Amino acid sequence: MNKLAVFVEGQTEQLFMQRLIQKIAGRRKVAIELRKGFFGGRSGRSRSLILLESPDVRGEQFFVLIVDSAAENRVASDIRDQYESLVNAGYSRVLGLRDVYPQSRSKIPLIRRAVERVLPKGSVTVDIVLAIMEIEAWFLAEYTHFEHLYPGITLDKVNTAIGDNAQTLDVENIAHPSETLNTVYQIVGRAYKKNKDRIERLVEKLDYARLYLEIPKRVSALKCLCDHLDLFLSSEKTHKSPT
Repeated sequence: MNKLAVFVEGQTEQLFMQRLIQKIAGRRKVAIELRKGFFGGRSGRSRSLILLESPDVRGEQFFVLIVDSAAENRVASDIRDQYESLVNAGYSRVLGLRDVYPQSRSKIPLIRRAVERVLPKGSVTVDIVLAIMEIEAWFLAEYTHFEHLYPGITLDKVNTAIGDNAQTLDVENIAHPSETLNTVYQIVGRAYKKNKDRIERLVEKLDYARLYLEIPKRVSALKCLCDHLDLFLSSEKTHKSPT
C-alpha cells in the first residue's frame, strides 16, 4: 500500500484536502484517516495526534493521513516531530500545506527558508506547499460554487462585489482572500465562517474538475499541490519532486 501523510494548518484545509484527494483518485481506492495535533499530558506541552476519523481499510491501494496541525507555524514542526515514526510506518511521501497569511507577501522567501531549516532530510521526501495568500484564494478562483452554495450570488453580483472579473482575477494577488470570500457571501447576507458545518457544505459545492484541470493553469500553488498528489497516485515509488 502506498502511504502519504499530509499536514495542514487547519480544519478548512483538512476537509478540503480530504475531498480533493477523493475526487482526484476517482476509481482508485484510497483510504483517508484524519488526525489533529494536540498539546496534552500533565506538562501540558507534550504533542500528540488525536484521531478524528478512521477509515475501514479493505484492500485499498492508497492510504492518506491528513493531520490538522491547528496553526500555520506548526505544520513544518509537526512534520519534523513525526517524521521518524512516519518513515517507520512505511509512508512514501510527506506533504505540508499552509497559508502565507497572516504574514505579508514580502515574507514569502523568509517563510520558505524558515520551513526548509525545520524540515527533516531523509529517505522519505518532504515537501511544503504555500497557499498564496490563503487556501480561500482557490475557493474564489472556483467562482461557480457561489451560486451553487447560495442561489442569489450570481457571477455579475460577484464581479460587482469584488470590483473585478472573477473569471480572470489573479487570486494569488489578493492580500486576504478569506476577507474577499466573506464580501462575496455578504451579497446574500451570509458570512464566511470556519465552523465545521459551514466548511463541509462549502467543500461539497466546489467543482473539483475545475480545481484539478483548469484552475491550476493560473494558480501556481494549487498546481504544485495537484502535481504532488498526481505523483503519489501514479503508484510509482520514486519520483522527482515538482518545482
